[in-house]
Amino acid sequence: MSELYVNTFLFRDPNGYDHTTCQTTLSILEKVDNEITYYDVQMKSIYSDGTEIKTYLDVIAHSSHPLVSMKQNNMLLYFRGFSVVKNDMTTQMIRYMMMEDSELCQYTGTITPGTYRRNIIHSLIHFID
Repeated sequence: MSELYVNTFLFRDPNGYDHTTCQTTLSILEKVDNEITYYDVQMKSIYSDGTEIKTYLDVIAHSSHPLVSMKQNNMLLYFRGFSVVKNDMTTQMIRYMMMEDSELCQYTGTITPGTYRRNIIHSLIHFID
């Protein structure tokens, strides 16, 4: 199957302490397994200092990675990606997550598009089987 969505986003430390940014490419494929349709979300990230994220330990090197959270870091193992069942809700979440910042900022209220997108990624992970 071909890629449904592909986009690259720049993430920053949401608290502003770490100035290293994280460029993350999200690739979304729609797959069917046992008659269930999934979104296969693949993540490829690199820090602005040139470090490519190859292990979950690389994820925590900087606070800018989209999976790093001040509350919990139980999502770090999904740094390469994850699959989530396709339904109306996850379809809308994927659609918003993949919007360009200029479009997404129309829906985020007082939250930056990057923080909003980070929250969507975290939320989607909570729906993994």
